[in-house]
Amino acid sequence: MHLNKSGLRAIRLDAWAVDSLNRQYAMEMQNDSDSDYIPKRARFYQSLLDTPILKSGKGTKYKELPTTAVIFITKDDIFGKDLAMYTFLEKCIEVEDLCLDDGTKKIFLNMSSRNGSDVLVSLLQYFKASNLDNPDIIVRDERIEKLDSVVKEVKESEEWEELSMNLIQTGQAMMIIKILEELGTVPDDLRQKIMSVSKESVLIEWCKIAAKAESIEEFTANI
Repeated sequence: MHLNKSGLRAIRLDAWAVDSLNRQYAMEMQNDSDSDYIPKRARFYQSLLDTPILKSGKGTKYKELPTTAVIFITKDDIFGKDLAMYTFLEKCIEVEDLCLDDGTKKIFLNMSSRNGSDVLVSLLQYFKASNLDNPDIIVRDERIEKLDSVVKEVKESEEWEELSMNLIQTGQAMMIIKILEELGTVPDDLRQKIMSVSKESVLIEWCKIAAKAESIEEFTANI
């Protein structure tokens, strides 16, 4: 989570998680919806969740792929239907009630809408101002209050910015290493090289290269 001292207005959130049921999640806060085509970005994130599991030579059966959810939180309503939440599943065009049931879900949360559950709308409005006195917060849910306490603690930390950037970069570097480990043993010098990268743009590019590589040697050559 990337915060600034004025609150969550400039938040950039990148989270990759696996819960106890082996469901995988990728989540990002996107303030500038015009900078890229968000639906296709969600498609790319889906591939990053699946690729490490399906690397060649691992013998993974497709039925063993975990359930996944790609979640985007946007400042603007990118679909223009005035909903706080849009959920997309794979469905058949010809048969209305026939779902593909491939275990994937894409969710877009819209901070500009009030049409949704009270808790969700309150959370999204908190993201916009990061202040519990915000009159648009309908419900003072205990989870929002807990988030507020974390935000206040981060704001009061003198090292908040450096820490948040380090957390983002470390998470991206670990994702690259995790993908490469599906190909074999990652040499210590390569591991250290990846962990020492400080530019986010480089880490994102290396993550793409790792997802496409068929071997650690191929990854090393391409970076």
